[in-house]
Amino acid sequence: MFTGPSIDYDIETCHMIWVPVEEPARGLSVLYGFDMNLDIVHVMDPKRTCAGREILQGVHSGVCNMLLDGLISCAEAFFENWEMKKGSWSFLYHEYQNSPCSDEDTFLYSIHNIMFFDGISVTQKMGSLDDLRKQLMVMVVNMPDNLVGPPFVLKKTNCPAPGGVNQRVG
Repeated sequence: MFTGPSIDYDIETCHMIWVPVEEPARGLSVLYGFDMNLDIVHVMDPKRTCAGREILQGVHSGVCNMLLDGLISCAEAFFENWEMKKGSWSFLYHEYQNSPCSDEDTFLYSIHNIMFFDGISVTQKMGSLDDLRKQLMVMVVNMPDNLVGPPFVLKKTNCPAPGGVNQRVG
């Protein structure tokens, strides 16, 4: 994850490291964002966002500690001069970001939260899930290393691109 030929940048200089975690029993996604400059773990749980801070803390503090321990272990094992001190980190549980959503839609909310997080909060409310699905499809189809053309059904379709601008595919 942290090393290899596919990594062409210095991970130790990243401001945010995002870790989406699936709860296998329920099939929902929770997003943990590690702010490497401010030593904050941002917890974004789109299913339980309105449950209250105490419940969010009870559900996620153990996972936060486990992920932070793992990140610190990776930093020590794979990098020189990347110092992380666990005692300096705090956990921030983001409340009331959205109306509670279905378990299967939590992955889309996690992607939305990554796309629109400004370091403090998510700056845009979630719009249409179908629009987000289309945006993601356009992004994947237009990836630089994607050597396959768009599916036939998209060749004459205008799909909203990231940022709400229509982009013709194909």
